[in-house]
Amino acid sequence: AMCGANHNGKDPAKCTNGCASKGKYALVIGDRVVTLDEAPTADMQKLAGQKATVTGTMTGKDSMKATKVEGAGS
Repeated sequence: AMCGANHNGKDPAKCTNGCASKGKYALVIGDRVVTLDEAPTADMQKLAGQKATVTGTMTGKDSMKATKVEGAGS
């Protein structure tokens, strides 16, 4: 989430998983970053840096309890 959607020119999957190893996964929606609480880790690692559909409940303005994550268009 620190790099936003552009990952500072790094490989998107490596950048996303690297950030998540220090904290939580995040969903970037335009300029907005929403941290994902209790996200399914295996699904997140597989889809890191890609467009995805996340299902869950917003727990705050910028946080969500994710219950399901799948590739966009799945």
